[in-house]
Amino acid sequence: MPITARGEYTLDLVADDGTYTLDTGNVGYIPEKILLANLIDANGTEIPLTEMDTQRWYALGDKTVTSATPVNFHSRAKVSGVGTEFHVWPVPSDTTYDVKMWIQYKLRDVDAITDDIWISQEWYMALSWGLAAYIAPKFGLTVTERRQLMETAQELRFEAENSQPGDSVFIQPDIR
Repeated sequence: MPITARGEYTLDLVADDGTYTLDTGNVGYIPEKILLANLIDANGTEIPLTEMDTQRWYALGDKTVTSATPVNFHSRAKVSGVGTEFHVWPVPSDTTYDVKMWIQYKLRDVDAITDDIWISQEWYMALSWGLAAYIAPKFGLTVTERRQLMETAQELRFEAENSQPGDSVFIQPDIR
């Protein structure tokens, strides 16, 4: 079962550079997918960037066209090496912009007691109850008590698997 985590990263754009590598060296982990990306101007205003799928990206005749304001982004796993290529288009002609992005990434191994567990919030309770059920025999819990732990862990796992984190809530006034 793939469990992913989500994080936020801000990339400083460089004039006349439209391609960046995102990996453990700058982001801290290797992004699996860029969920959203916003351009941040000098005043801190966030402007949503439009994601270009692979077909649209490769259909661009000139990927080096420059403009004062990028409006699109494209990302993909690097063909050679480790990391994710992140492209903005048109290529920024100055350095007044940053990009704030929300990234999905695979969980890293937890092999030391000082390591943090990188999971999305929806999974914390499922993980906690699952671990409790796993170690229950070492603490002498009865079969009935262990069964109750397992049932709760399974219910929480079902809830986590079927949650839709990041969905938007749309609220509007009743104009009747």
